[in-house]
Amino acid sequence: MASFPRYAIYYVSAPGSALDRFGAELLGYDARSGEDVSFPDDVLHAVPDWHALTQDPRKYGFHATLKAPFPLAQGKSEAELLAVRDRFAIIGLERLAIDRIAVFCQDDSHSRFRILGEWKLRVLP
Repeated sequence: MASFPRYAIYYVSAPGSALDRFGAELLGYDARSGEDVSFPDDVLHAVPDWHALTQDPRKYGFHATLKAPFPLAQGKSEAELLAVRDRFAIIGLERLAIDRIAVFCQDDSHSRFRILGEWKLRVLP
C-alpha cells in the first residue's frame, strides 16, 4: 500500500439519469441507494453467469475511470489538483468525445470479457 496520498478521476452519471439507471441495471446494484437492481432479461439470457461476472465491479458502482489512481507530481498540491478539477468540470459532457471505443468480446475459454482496442477521450472546441 502506498505511503502517500493517491488521487483518481472518475465520471459518474447524474443521479436518476438514463445512463445512471442503465449502469445500475447492468451491474445489478445501485451504488447511491445501496440496493440491488434486477438485471435486464436479455443480458441474463445472453450471459447466464452475468451475476458472477459483475460481482467485483458491482461494489464500485457504474462509473468511468478517467485517470487511474496516481500520486501528485512533485511540488504540486491537492489544492492545485482541485482547481484543475473545477476547471475541467465546467466543460460539460456535451463537449467530451470518444475518438475510438474498445470492442468487448467474450472469451469462450474463460467465460470472461476481454478488451480489444482502446479509447481516447478529448474535449471538443
